[in-house]
Amino acid sequence: MSDPAARTAAEPRRPETSTPPADTRGRPVSRRVPALVLFLLAPLVGELLLGNLPLGSPSTLAALPVLTLLYGGGAVLIREVAVRARRGRPTVVLLALAYGLIEEGLVTQSLFNPSYATLDLHGYGIVPGLGASAPWALFVLSIHSVWSIVVPIVLVETLYPCRRATPWLGRPGLALMSALYLLGALAMGVATLFAEWFGAGPGRLAGVAVLAALLVTAALVLPRRDRAGGGGRAPHPPAALAAAALAGGSALFLLYHFGASMRMLPAGAVTAAMLVLLVGTAAAVLGESRRAGWQPRHEFALAAGAILVYAWAGWLVQIGQYGAHPVGVAVQCFLVAAAGGLLLAGRRRLAALPTGRTVDGR
Repeated sequence: MSDPAARTAAEPRRPETSTPPADTRGRPVSRRVPALVLFLLAPLVGELLLGNLPLGSPSTLAALPVLTLLYGGGAVLIREVAVRARRGRPTVVLLALAYGLIEEGLVTQSLFNPSYATLDLHGYGIVPGLGASAPWALFVLSIHSVWSIVVPIVLVETLYPCRRATPWLGRPGLALMSALYLLGALAMGVATLFAEWFGAGPGRLAGVAVLAALLVTAALVLPRRDRAGGGGRAPHPPAALAAAALAGGSALFLLYHFGASMRMLPAGAVTAAMLVLLVGTAAAVLGESRRAGWQPRHEFALAAGAILVYAWAGWLVQIGQYGAHPVGVAVQCFLVAAAGGLLLAGRRRLAALPTGRTVDGR
């Protein structure tokens, strides 16, 4: 996806004034408001809309605080680091990938546990020496990077365009958010350890930590690019981008479902297809975002298409894992409707902006 702050990379940072920037209706918006919304939205998209928890069970309510600390804290921190470093979406994506590695490789260790939760990956695409299933690793790291982190960030920045290119937290807020994220990771790790009684071993854990550190380093040394530097044809229309995101995300879910879940496809073929899909999608989005005329509405279209993937895939996951229980079905219906309302709100915000600009003129 494109850079939200790249156009202002060479400009001096505007100081915070006593009067907060206004939204599209002229109402002042505190910088803490979008931070709080992102903090709450990330777990709702990353876990609940996906249907990854038994929505009719009290255990889900008990897990929500920990998931909010982990997902929400991670999303806000990643967004703040990228904006403060005056870098754009490539940095966000690499940091999101590091986040996924930390969660699935260090916290829950699901990358190395073929029996994690409802998984049954024994003998399916296990990479010798690593003990990780290649289809599962590609799938879970992709959904964490895109749906748990990048998509919520894009949606919240769309809802609050006046705060799109500015930090949302001061130093005390960053320190608090870091502590909340670490607390969530610790709580999730301890809960998973007692539930699974599985340990990946120090060698694998060290490897994940090194790889995550390399991703963070790479994210922060990316050049500060000017989003307007592209040329050639204009980006594809937002509707086409949304359809492409829906198709690509749906293909990823179907590959995993018919492969790792149902064992109807060989692991090698699923792994190869996923790699082609993910690399091709990343290259296509990067190429589009570098073209002249790339605007927030194009970015929002990609996020909207991704949300629509979870809108249907959540049913597949929820019913497939937990059955069609009335409460779970009702909650899933509410989540899908809420996601639709969120997309409509984002579309209205974009329609109220001058073409190609946010309300603060950026």
